[in-house]
Amino acid sequence: MPEDMQFLFKADIQTAFDHFYSLLGVRIAFFTSSGGQLKVGKRKGSCAYCRLLRSELGHGVCLAQDDAMRRRAAAEGKMICYQCHAGLTEAIAPIYVDGMQAGFIMIGQFRRRNRPSGLHRFRPAVARKLRRAFEAVPYFTQSRCRDVLAFLEIIVRHVASNRLVDIRRPDMIQPILDHIHQHPDGRLSLRDAAAMIHRSPSSVTHAFKKHVGTSFRRYQIQARLNKATHLLQTTPDATVSLVAAKLGFDDPLYFSRLYKKYKGCCPSKLLGRSKADVAGGAT
Repeated sequence: MPEDMQFLFKADIQTAFDHFYSLLGVRIAFFTSSGGQLKVGKRKGSCAYCRLLRSELGHGVCLAQDDAMRRRAAAEGKMICYQCHAGLTEAIAPIYVDGMQAGFIMIGQFRRRNRPSGLHRFRPAVARKLRRAFEAVPYFTQSRCRDVLAFLEIIVRHVASNRLVDIRRPDMIQPILDHIHQHPDGRLSLRDAAAMIHRSPSSVTHAFKKHVGTSFRRYQIQARLNKATHLLQTTPDATVSLVAAKLGFDDPLYFSRLYKKYKGCCPSKLLGRSKADVAGGAT
């Protein structure tokens, strides 16, 4: 997490997380973009099955997969549902504040099959413990799984639309960040940004690296492309050319190449897709 970044949570987010766990018995938590856990529902830790596996096999594979899924969800800008290396189902969804990714909401674990696999690798006593722990994990049918993911999507929208999570950075650069999000056409130069806060361009460059974790230019591009994702998914009759022009891109082909470079897919794939469609695609 960049230096001096502060996350502000409203009380409703804890209430929503606690109700989610009470209703479904599934863990839910908020993570920063770098994977730090900041908020969690009533169940604080992983399930007994995961703890047993980690005690036998270590944490490395689990942590690597979590990191890969965070990066994939961030790149695609949507919820991802997947099976972890332990054979349990998890889901992760990015949270955006002012068009910028603030972190993720992650749920898990629950199972969609009756028996664990790979128990032959363990000593009989350990295998029996693992089987009992696996059977204690909540079991959901495919239909129930869709309901759980739809519920998660509702929570994600609620958190974002009501700003239950907010980010505060040092006052020095906050006016620049506000301007970038209020004017996503990308026409603010580094020199003009520096003049806005009566600092030199080099001091602004240093402040972005220190407090935001990226460069001024890259932050500006990411803000524009996140806004583009929203417009492509939610604007009726949108076209790539219209969205590109609205965000200050004179060449729609350049916009498409830039979007694919940062987001991993062509912007045309998002046309006409509502948020509900995006959530449904995660299953």
